[in-house]
Amino acid sequence: MTGLVFIGVIMFGGAGAAWRAIIAKRANAISGGWPVGTFVVNIGASFALGLLHGRAGEFATILGVGFLGALSTWSSLAHEAAELLRSGRRATVAGYVVATLVLGIGAAWSGLQI
Repeated sequence: MTGLVFIGVIMFGGAGAAWRAIIAKRANAISGGWPVGTFVVNIGASFALGLLHGRAGEFATILGVGFLGALSTWSSLAHEAAELLRSGRRATVAGYVVATLVLGIGAAWSGLQI
């Protein structure tokens, strides 16, 4: 990875993380307990990563690893699932985790097909 690509990944990563935080905070505040913000960014990023898969070039690396890598987040999914478990919402946790996995893989596959 060249120095410029590395810097691009860092800059776009910061932007992706910022967007994730903004979307999650706003969406989760109105969702009634379901972590819809993280869910939406994870599914959207999975689709976009599917679109980028196999694309050569530095911009694909910067966008995929930097922006989309930071936009989607397994750590937030794990944290939110743990919080839901702590509050006794086992069915919600199961639905959230399974839906994220199934729809995320489906979204990535759909992006690959395009």
